[in-house]
Amino acid sequence: MAAPSGPYYAVQLAAYRSRGRAERAWPEFQSASRGMLNSASHEVVTISIEGKGLFFRLLTGQYATNSDASQACARLKSVGVDCLIRRVTP
Repeated sequence: MAAPSGPYYAVQLAAYRSRGRAERAWPEFQSASRGMLNSASHEVVTISIEGKGLFFRLLTGQYATNSDASQACARLKSVGVDCLIRRVTP
């Protein structure tokens, strides 16, 4: 997948305190998604939240619009995978 040249939307599956835990969670989400994430890619994005410290967000997908990302998240929720949408600026 080519790196996006500008901001995009992604589906956040979870956030963890360690990059390793976020990476280890990916196969768990692939299993839980009933096949929806089998050929998907993922990324772990580091975010510093004031007063709380560093978090590592597990994201999947690179969507041009919030609407596209929301549709993908809705499909995941339909099989019991919780998610939310994040705007990502590379």
